[in-house]
Amino acid sequence: MDEQSIINWDALWKAAQRNYRNIRPNQWDSMAPALKRWMSNDEYFRQFMANIRLCPEWTVLDVGCGPGDITIWAAKRSKHVTALDFSSEMLRLLKETATKECLTNIDCIQCSWEDDRLDSELDKHDVVIASRSLATMANLKKGLARIDDKTKRCAYVTMGAGFSSPLKKMVYKVMGKEISDPPGYIYAYNLLYQMGIRANVKFIEGRSRYIDLNDALEQCRWIAEDLRPSEEKEIAGLLNDCLIKRQDGILEFPYNDICWALMWWEKF
Repeated sequence: MDEQSIINWDALWKAAQRNYRNIRPNQWDSMAPALKRWMSNDEYFRQFMANIRLCPEWTVLDVGCGPGDITIWAAKRSKHVTALDFSSEMLRLLKETATKECLTNIDCIQCSWEDDRLDSELDKHDVVIASRSLATMANLKKGLARIDDKTKRCAYVTMGAGFSSPLKKMVYKVMGKEISDPPGYIYAYNLLYQMGIRANVKFIEGRSRYIDLNDALEQCRWIAEDLRPSEEKEIAGLLNDCLIKRQDGILEFPYNDICWALMWWEKF
């Protein structure tokens, strides 16, 4: 018997999720403007998009689209994009950008990817993208199966690959807390394997970037809602010592501090 078939990756995922702090939809709503700003400086998207294959006649589904960077990019290169997110504010920002860009080939659905109504109410798409949007799913196996079911040609999924970012480690160390990470891509990869899907994997590495020190501190408050002023002051001092300023004024860590696993598979 194959070793992989003995290990219950579905049960392991669910057990790991119980130790991870999930984020509520209203929290995503409040963070939407900051998230859009952080994404504008995130080199992840450039690397991610370089690996996505689209055609002008294809349709795209963007699962957990957030403020819509990938949706907007895909809408300029495909026939139609369906953008799905459970945050109303994320979708509002996406619609705002689409209007500014004069894009009329985007439909938005406010819904969780875990909503069973999607099985019957959502059409299949040529390409399905789930970019950094599955980490909080209670039932990852079901979410991956739904992605495969709604895909006609290609599916692309990214999840964390590695340990906590230096920023998160810094925050938790100052607060004297034990760090908690979401379960990473290895669960998804092995679940796909057990589902009969031989996914390709490529790693995307990069650096966390911030407009200024206050921007970095805002992300610290996102990491830990109960951050005290004295702890924030200590973190500000540590960040001031370790972040470097680029020629364009953007602050970043002096080394690659984030890593994502891009998994993809084809169905034709």
